[in-house]
Amino acid sequence: MKTLNNLIVYPITKLINMCIGNNVFPALLKLAKILPLFKKGCENEPCNFRPISIIPIIAKIFEILLKNQICEY
Repeated sequence: MKTLNNLIVYPITKLINMCIGNNVFPALLKLAKILPLFKKGCENEPCNFRPISIIPIIAKIFEILLKNQICEY
């Protein structure tokens, strides 16, 4: 498992550093899948659902790293 982590960390780190260095956020990471989440009431009423966004995990990692850098600054 540790070897797998090392194989994944390097490419992700390189990608994020390149994005920060070039001031670019890849368009594919901006895409989200919207799913309806049932709240309560009748399941036939659209108003009883709320949308949730499923974003790529790399986008979440990128967001956390940027937030940490901005907060430290």
